[in-house]
Amino acid sequence: IQSNPSIAMADDGKVLLTWQSTATVNTGSDIYYEVVDTAIPTGTGPVAQSPFGILVNSTTAGDQRRPDVDVSPDGNSFIVAWEGNGQGDETGIFTKKFDLTNRVFDINLSQYQDTYASSSEKRVNTTTTGIQSNPAVSFKGNNNSAVITWQSNQSGNNDIYFKTLTSSDIPEPVSITLGDEILVNTPTI
Repeated sequence: IQSNPSIAMADDGKVLLTWQSTATVNTGSDIYYEVVDTAIPTGTGPVAQSPFGILVNSTTAGDQRRPDVDVSPDGNSFIVAWEGNGQGDETGIFTKKFDLTNRVFDINLSQYQDTYASSSEKRVNTTTTGIQSNPAVSFKGNNNSAVITWQSNQSGNNDIYFKTLTSSDIPEPVSITLGDEILVNTPTI
């Protein structure tokens, strides 16, 4: 089952798609991405780089759900956020950033793979009490900073939190530094 698609478009015509899929060998659902190049000659149709999508999440136990994606203003990178099981939180928000200028070269096959260099999978939420869900991600107007927001019932209410992420494309692989977890809504009723 394929579900929960999210889409972002770079200025150069690349379309970034993410979705949740249960059509995997893993124990639950996973998050996949695809880069589709729409900047191609008329009449030939968009060209997907991989026919089945490329796995985003590193944690494959449990379910990974509800991805969101955004592309950097310069079109050189994209970031994916999702909810799921992993890294010290069974119901957390996770993220990964990909470098669109750095396709992975497979030395054994002597060819480029249909994937890009990426950061490691990072847990976004600091508080692991309660359920974290419904992430949304957006770059902040430059190429090295983004904001992720999500819903949490960590205080017993359904509140909205956000965190700023800063990243760099050097050194490889891409790194992500997380800011403080901030409650957005007041009052919390």
